[in-house]
Amino acid sequence: MRHNLNIVICLILLFLLLPAASYVAAKTGVKPMENNSVLHWYWEWRQPPYGRTIDPSVYPGSTFVTWGSEDEPTLYAVTKDPANYSAVPHGIYKSLDLGLNWTFVPFDLPQKIGSIVVHPDDPDILLVAASNNYTQSPEQNLATQGLYYSSDGGATWANLIPDKIIYDIEVDAVHTNRIYASTCCGGGIFRSEDYGETWSLISDAFLNDIESHPTIPDLLFAARFFSMGPEEGIYRSVDGGLTWTEIGDMEYGQSHILIDQNEPNRMYAYWGPHGAIWRTEDSGESWVDMSAGIPDIYSDPTAYTAVLDPYDDTVWLGMKHGGVLVSFDHGETWEQVNKGFIWWRTPDELPDCTSMAVSSTHQFATSCTSRLYVRGWFKIQFLPFLKRD
Repeated sequence: MRHNLNIVICLILLFLLLPAASYVAAKTGVKPMENNSVLHWYWEWRQPPYGRTIDPSVYPGSTFVTWGSEDEPTLYAVTKDPANYSAVPHGIYKSLDLGLNWTFVPFDLPQKIGSIVVHPDDPDILLVAASNNYTQSPEQNLATQGLYYSSDGGATWANLIPDKIIYDIEVDAVHTNRIYASTCCGGGIFRSEDYGETWSLISDAFLNDIESHPTIPDLLFAARFFSMGPEEGIYRSVDGGLTWTEIGDMEYGQSHILIDQNEPNRMYAYWGPHGAIWRTEDSGESWVDMSAGIPDIYSDPTAYTAVLDPYDDTVWLGMKHGGVLVSFDHGETWEQVNKGFIWWRTPDELPDCTSMAVSSTHQFATSCTSRLYVRGWFKIQFLPFLKRD
């Protein structure tokens, strides 16, 4: 009996101490991958606002993650609870300890929050893309959708591009005082020259996602996918977003684009009607479908989110029904990284991973099937592996 009690006490101590050890290890800047292996990679569930929990049906659910502040990486999460199952407020949360503890960021609007951008020069500057909430009337949506700006870490907010659905917010990599916003439905491309305080409409182009070149001023690339028409595809601007030219030989449009910071001629495009992810080595003039090496999954391969980790030169995908994939060879081959996910509806249907982010200290976070996970440093995990029908 005493022997069993000692075992229980040891397990409790390990459960309490492992998250703290993970936090310390992440702060040291240890490489996220050793010898190109995913054997020791583990996702730890850190659901906002609870931190650790054992209830797989807990609300609110997580839909978006991002990191801010390079000195002390802050994890931001967007949560939703459209049916108001829980009395816990949903919206924006932030954590200073890799998701062990969460603080609610007041954002008193019922809008669907598409993304958050934390300005790289000033972590108190937050920009939120708010789009339609389908539980509201069209009149309510029109009154509250737009780009919301805070200069005090989320204590107060102002809607600076009202009445517009915001698709993307991009801080210029060269001139960080300049920020771009792509909008829909009577909008176009807006630009700010003063860190987001004021905005001007500079183009009537409809684009889903904008990426700025890491070293060349005024050079932008964008992805567009709204229909199956000939105007869908990849676009380039050489004048800071004033004019746009379609480039490349991609037959179908894509919703998102990424530029490799180590090799800017290399870019990736994803979330379109064909192929999980495409790659170019010549700044968008020609594209190759990199889906052939993706493992078989429950449905046609569709990438919901993607990030590049310049530290390890790796490509990461969050998949529809496919969990997380990583490539060490720029998309030629892919490995699954799904240890630790607790909500798998069937053995063949992995989570839907809709958002992923990597911090300046190479710590990862992802939202998969409404659950938020951070990269773990141990195989041991005491949260039960529960399934939900």
